[in-house]
Amino acid sequence: MNPKMSVENNKRKAEDINEIEISSNPIDEAVQLYITHVIKDFKNNEPRFLNGVINYCNDYMISRDNENSKKQKTDEKDTPDSKEYKYFGALCAVYALALSKLSYFINKSDENEDDEGEIDYEKMFKDILDVYNNSLEFIELGLKNVEDEQNLNYKLLKFVESFITLQKIANYFLGKEMVSYYEFEEHVKSEISSEEILESFTKSWKSVKELLKDIISIAQSKDAEEQSINEFITVIIPDLLQTLNVIFDSNETLGTETKEKLLDEGIDETFEFEIIKELPKSHPLSKLHSKIISKYPEYVADLRGMLISCNELLEEIAEELPEKVAEEDENVEDGIENLTKESLLPLRIETLRTIGDYHLKELDNKDTEDKQMESLLKQNGIYMSKLYQLSESPDDWVIYSESLIQLSALNEDNKKVADKLLKKALKLLQKANRVSNGKYDSFIESLQEDLE
Repeated sequence: MNPKMSVENNKRKAEDINEIEISSNPIDEAVQLYITHVIKDFKNNEPRFLNGVINYCNDYMISRDNENSKKQKTDEKDTPDSKEYKYFGALCAVYALALSKLSYFINKSDENEDDEGEIDYEKMFKDILDVYNNSLEFIELGLKNVEDEQNLNYKLLKFVESFITLQKIANYFLGKEMVSYYEFEEHVKSEISSEEILESFTKSWKSVKELLKDIISIAQSKDAEEQSINEFITVIIPDLLQTLNVIFDSNETLGTETKEKLLDEGIDETFEFEIIKELPKSHPLSKLHSKIISKYPEYVADLRGMLISCNELLEEIAEELPEKVAEEDENVEDGIENLTKESLLPLRIETLRTIGDYHLKELDNKDTEDKQMESLLKQNGIYMSKLYQLSESPDDWVIYSESLIQLSALNEDNKKVADKLLKKALKLLQKANRVSNGKYDSFIESLQEDLE
């Protein structure tokens, strides 16, 4: 299925559909379809349920327009308190994000292959850009119907707007550059403003930082009427933070490694020069790249804090969810799924892994003070313990064992505590090794020598 064509096909005319009851609350079904997309679509490599979200939202929009036209003819007025209007902004946010997510499936489309069966990257990235531009139109539509900036609809729309913009940076601009045999052509460079990319990132980053606490508070609401919105927020926050992770990590892959020039001719040849990454000033990503490099420690600390807040939300929500979908659930036959502990688990595991990565990034920072390093190592041990408890992957068990080894180094003056931590790490490694065909033999041997 061609995602771009899917967007066009979703814009059906009123006479082609069975009208939805305008008095219904559409956010419930739209979110349930979106959650099913999160659970199933990427496993199956097809946007089946994503298209379901888009079809449903589009049908509702047509039905709503028809209802409004009827009211205008009879001089009736739509009221802000009417149920179909109350969460219209939230519905637009779900619709817009679903449209933007089609970009992930465009590279799997046969429509983006040339006559020789090779991927036509220029067409592919054009289609991706069209998807993002189309999705942002529905953010604008939602914002036109919300005046109060403290309103749930407004905050969710602005949060999703930032998410879509960050996706555009990660998947269109950075993605375009990272395809090894496709680089920015000269005409593309002239069309893309380096300042515009930086401004888009800076604005979206600021918005996410300002809104995240409020968005998490909305997700923690016990209002039964807003349960679907709460669940939608629960699954999109970790997704957004992973997108930021991709952008921040781009500083390690973009640019050319250059040795910093030192003007002292007497420096010994064995002197360790500082390696920096550079992009030509004419490159569309140069200003964004420079900003990430210059503020990287700050970004790392901030994103680590956001990931921890996200993990706390996921833990809280998981406590209230059923273990699995009940077999008697009427939607099971249609493939529709509700959020459960089981379906939320992959998001929790990936969030904890990334928390571990960002602890290590801070520990690697040469400006991190000793006291702060001790605190970071202890925190990392706690979160990697949570990862171990949730994950069945031997690689995650090894990650936890490594955090214990790091903690043992903090207790060099207390051999009893240090050895206890090392022995626990050794047991974890041996457990992982048994199911990994001896993958960690050398690691285990080295650790055993330390314990002798």
